[in-house]
Amino acid sequence: MSPLSKGYALIARAFMRSVAYAFLLVLTLIAFLSRQRFVVNVSPFGNLGNRLFLFANVIAFARQNRAIVINPAFHPCRYVFAGTRPGLLPVYPPPPLSYCSSNLIEQVVQQLAWVSASIIKSPRSLSSWASISINGMERVDLDNPDFVAWFQKKTVLLISGYQYVSESSMRRHADTIRNYFQQISGNDAAATAPVVRLRQDCDLVIGVVIRHGGFDNWMGGKYFFDIATYALDQSTC
Repeated sequence: MSPLSKGYALIARAFMRSVAYAFLLVLTLIAFLSRQRFVVNVSPFGNLGNRLFLFANVIAFARQNRAIVINPAFHPCRYVFAGTRPGLLPVYPPPPLSYCSSNLIEQVVQQLAWVSASIIKSPRSLSSWASISINGMERVDLDNPDFVAWFQKKTVLLISGYQYVSESSMRRHADTIRNYFQQISGNDAAATAPVVRLRQDCDLVIGVVIRHGGFDNWMGGKYFFDIATYALDQSTC
């Protein structure tokens, strides 16, 4: 890399860090004015099922602890659900705004959150900002009293990873979460069409979800099976 390119890279890095700090300061100001805290999901994890699991648990925790959730990493599927559709970003509680398709804004916010998380590296940070990053095997119990007490001292928490679990809060706020992820009418047409077609010829229809993504390598492919393994002889219908 030439000295000029290195100089541009340093300037760009410094600019992004400055904007990330501004992002954190804006969230802190909103948190102060609203008397609520922020939990921001920094990066996507897995596909829809994993993302719903993570988002639902964080919402339950936020509902229990007066927090606002921003989840720009949910943007590929946000238009499908009643709670994630309003406004510019997937947010809980949902804003009283109409839907705005804003992939660029969501990606920018996700990048800002990522840079912010790299600035705040320690989950034990003494500041009002904190960042937690866990791998696929680690688990954070959001309902743990020690965690809750620690969170109450923060204004902004940035998280990345998957197993953020809030079991008791999930049970307590299950109806709220179901309503938030209520599928918008009309978006299920593509999913129901094959079932409707099958029911014209079969008395019983059984659906099987086939997971191929990642399973070809995970644990040496132990749980990876080709589609023919799941297929039934049509004569059994």
